[in-house]
Amino acid sequence: MAMALGFAAGSSLTLQHNFTRFPKISTSRSSRGRCRVRYVSTVTCFASDPQQLKQARQDLNDLIKTTRCNPLLIRLGWHDAGTYDKNIQEWPTCGGANGSLRFEIELNHKANAGLVNALKLLRPIKDKYPNITYADLFQLASATAIEDAGGPGIPMKYGRLDAPRPEDCPPEGKLPDAGPPSPAAHLRDVFYRMGLTDKEIVALSGAHTLGRSRPDRSGWGKPETKYTDGKFPVSFECCM
Repeated sequence: MAMALGFAAGSSLTLQHNFTRFPKISTSRSSRGRCRVRYVSTVTCFASDPQQLKQARQDLNDLIKTTRCNPLLIRLGWHDAGTYDKNIQEWPTCGGANGSLRFEIELNHKANAGLVNALKLLRPIKDKYPNITYADLFQLASATAIEDAGGPGIPMKYGRLDAPRPEDCPPEGKLPDAGPPSPAAHLRDVFYRMGLTDKEIVALSGAHTLGRSRPDRSGWGKPETKYTDGKFPVSFECCM
């Protein structure tokens, strides 16, 4: 669960990476014009550049401090990861934290209303660090937001690959509904598909205490609260 959401460890970035090895073949030409294979080595390819991840984390800290967008970034990381289906073996068909939420077709899913604002906030960072995948950036942003808000540091791995095409986006309906008739049964249907237990469902649901509901996104909550009427020094409008 923690790996799916992308929590960071302690006060420093944990850079454990998944990687892909590609064969590299060296050849020579014989006197008869035929190619001979001299040796086969491997090239290690990281999905995201480790140094750029470290630098992006500092930029994310600065972004969060100036915009207080913790809830929005946490929601982004969760919604990109929360489409995972443990019963599907093929990637990226199985869903999960693969950056597919960057595509308009998935952004337009009802459950993702408002997350386009998170992408707008992250766009300058992604442009600055092009060798970071969207999948890693979404989870790094979520992890940094959790830690900045006083949450726990949980080790995670970076190195996620991006789903390459809009056609790879999951179908709508993979995330929980805001007001189902039978909430407990509905949550179990959704989260058991990901392999979570009842205890983990309760822990995940607790993340909703950060931020607030907005009627234009979930259909719940109020358009304005006492914290958004301009009387407080920090505006929370961008964070929900």
